[in-house]
Amino acid sequence: MQDSSEVKSNKMTSIEFLFNELWETPKDKFEWNSILEKAKEMHKQEIIDALNEFSDERLSDEFCDKYYQETFKTK
Repeated sequence: MQDSSEVKSNKMTSIEFLFNELWETPKDKFEWNSILEKAKEMHKQEIIDALNEFSDERLSDEFCDKYYQETFKTK
């Protein structure tokens, strides 16, 4: 599995990361679940980065987390 520094240097999106990792990993529920969780973390950070990039001021971590939870978490 690639680490976050490799992903950032390649400017790989969470979706590209997910596809590449699943493509290269034999089908195993535990491994694939681990990859999915990493992709979800990356996606959350992408959203937080985008919120901060287009905001006039740095948004609090609490605000970003709440926004992400309300917008992207499924029940």
